[in-house]
Amino acid sequence: MEQWTSAISFYCYDAMVRRYVLQYVFPKGAGGTPERKTIDAAVPEIKQQLGILNEAYGARNVLVGDQITLPDLLLAPIIFYVGMFPEGKAALAEVPNVTRAHAWMAERPSFKETAPKLG
Repeated sequence: MEQWTSAISFYCYDAMVRRYVLQYVFPKGAGGTPERKTIDAAVPEIKQQLGILNEAYGARNVLVGDQITLPDLLLAPIIFYVGMFPEGKAALAEVPNVTRAHAWMAERPSFKETAPKLG
């Protein structure tokens, strides 16, 4: 559990949130557009990380054991936001175990109650 928490915090957060999602949320490119160079550099890392997560999930909906643990809770909002943008949506379409596990997590009352109301 500690290893997954660290990996998500240090690797997934960096590529998926800092260098991908935030480029869309707070665009710093020319004319207020997302910075493509940063996004394009992050996407291969995101795909690699999602592939690792996909294998780790296997047939389960949690990363460790048979119950929700901290890494599952830490990853859920990251996957939610990654899926909001085109490259992330496409990358998630390639990892069915991650997608299934996230859909399962998104059905939990606690997720529904805390999910941001967008649009």
